[in-house]
Amino acid sequence: MVWWGRRPAWLRWLGVGAALALIWWSSSTSPTGQAPSTWRALLHNVAHVVAFFSIAALVELAIAGARLPERRAARMTVTVAATYGAIDELHQSFVPGRVCSVGDWLTDVCGACLAVVVVSFVHEPTAARRRGVAGWLCAALAMACAATWLPI
Repeated sequence: MVWWGRRPAWLRWLGVGAALALIWWSSSTSPTGQAPSTWRALLHNVAHVVAFFSIAALVELAIAGARLPERRAARMTVTVAATYGAIDELHQSFVPGRVCSVGDWLTDVCGACLAVVVVSFVHEPTAARRRGVAGWLCAALAMACAATWLPI
């Protein structure tokens, strides 16, 4: 993380843009003709956590040089990830075989929040931050399960 934080700001933001483009491309493809599977759906929803964890971690690293207060940086990071998640969900509603899902969006937001607390814990490992990581990990996995099994 320190190495990436020393790169020029434009390069750090290019990393964020590349991650956003990869997610856009991925959600632009129609699902394959495989038979529906609960496990495949669960893996898909856990992938939302991983993808938006990655986006939020990259945003955190991109704004690290701005020397913002920690809470402001965290709010900014989650706002960027949540906004992009909403835009991407709306975008998916126009892709054949894809749906716009509030459950997927909430899973995206949980993944972003998890990234914020993990980055915070890495910078200053305290017991409270470790509990925050555990709590957001549980929330993200619970939301992925809810998006899989509940009609939200």
